[in-house]
Amino acid sequence: MLRCELLSHLYDLATAEEERFLTGQTVPSRFYEELDRLGMRDERGVYHLPSTFFQLPAGRPDGTIWGKLERSRHQSLLLLKKASRFYQEPPAYADFISIRYVYSGQTHIRTFETDFYLRANDLCLLSNGFVFSQFLHNREDLVFTIMFEKEYLLKSVLDDVSGGLIARFITNYICGNKNPQNYIIFHGGDNDRIRHLMEDMLCEYIDPSPYGGEMIESYIKLLLFEMLGCGYEFLQTPESRHSYQLAAILSRIATDYRTLTLEELADSLGYNRSYLSRMIKEGTGMNFKDLILEKRMEHAAVLLKNSSLPIHEIIPRCGLANESYFYIKFREFYGCSPKEFKSRQG
Repeated sequence: MLRCELLSHLYDLATAEEERFLTGQTVPSRFYEELDRLGMRDERGVYHLPSTFFQLPAGRPDGTIWGKLERSRHQSLLLLKKASRFYQEPPAYADFISIRYVYSGQTHIRTFETDFYLRANDLCLLSNGFVFSQFLHNREDLVFTIMFEKEYLLKSVLDDVSGGLIARFITNYICGNKNPQNYIIFHGGDNDRIRHLMEDMLCEYIDPSPYGGEMIESYIKLLLFEMLGCGYEFLQTPESRHSYQLAAILSRIATDYRTLTLEELADSLGYNRSYLSRMIKEGTGMNFKDLILEKRMEHAAVLLKNSSLPIHEIIPRCGLANESYFYIKFREFYGCSPKEFKSRQG
């Protein structure tokens, strides 16, 4: 599907939306009716969404582009859904993390603690276990949700989106830790690259191409990189402030690992050296020296795999001077010598 074709149908109503629009009545959601049937609602009236792979029984055909989106073969790779308009979603929480993107209009998010609005070109990264509901009032309120299982994040995302607040958020989820932020709002503002990425993803889902899986992985990574450049906000708690500090530290390590020392990092952040060392150890389970070494070994592996540089030139590019030490540590990390590692890459 070409983008111009998508744009000509973008505000079309799905079958259920059209019924609500014409009658002014809330047509029950088959999704939540099925969750009711399976007993996935607790005594508070909160629904539990255990997996993105939850499938509804076959229903009446929907011939709109939104019906095609629902039936896309890419939904088995990574779930991309359009939120239903003219409908108050009941409170629910999921066992996966997600991104809600407001293409146009706005959405009203309601939680047990607070209410807030997301507006056009805003993205909201939502934690697993966070209870909220959503209401889309108008036809121009177009909101899309991308839902991530752990396997997809580990296979296709985490290695490339390293460092920073998003990587920390994803890592907490994968490791089973409680995220100190229930949500993070990213303000896209006038960044039209975000909107175009969503349009390209929708085109691919609605009309899949032979290499669609690879394209979607690329779109997702680009979207996350664009989010890293946005202004953001979240509910401030002592835990979230600590998490943000740690995310900033890890981002600095990921960028400057070739030359960075603990003393330089502590001075630049205004921390006592011992306090900073303790914060890193408590937050990551690794000390500063090990984190730096890990990044240097990862960079060495990338250069061995993707360049023709001789090993003696790779070593200083990774921030190391002692060749014997490099060979010992590389074998500890990868179970072979640098030469053997390179030969295995074909």
